Amino acid sequence: MTTKKEYYIPALVVGAVHEKRAKDPRLASRKPPLYQAYTRILEIGMDLLKTDDDFLTAVLSNWMRVDENDRDCWQRVNLPVYDELHNRLKQESFNRNRRFYDFVHALMLEAVRHLEYSDLHTPGVQVRA
Repeated sequence: MTTKKEYYIPALVVGAVHEKRAKDPRLASRKPPLYQAYTRILEIGMDLLKTDDDFLTAVLSNWMRVDENDRDCWQRVNLPVYDELHNRLKQESFNRNRRFYDFVHALMLEAVRHLEYSDLHTPGVQVRA
């Protein structure tokens, strides 16, 4: 099940996603919404945690405490995230003895590098093979 959940997206990730979106050759009306990119970044991060030791080291060493009141550094977004993914993120942050928002911050900063915006698909738009 997918429900909207509150996430604090680092400003660096917001900027990187906008830049990748701008480079996507599709017309603006055919580009996937930003929330798809943020959700995909979370998926990429969780996949890489399990398969890439360098990625895991980078996430665990890149640590900041998210100040939820500092709106210059974060963009608060209600993302439609699958409950399974959200629960995996919460469990992983608990296992790593990190606050949820802090863990997601570090994960997104590293995972955004692996996002290919052109791989995302716009809902309701058929993709030609």
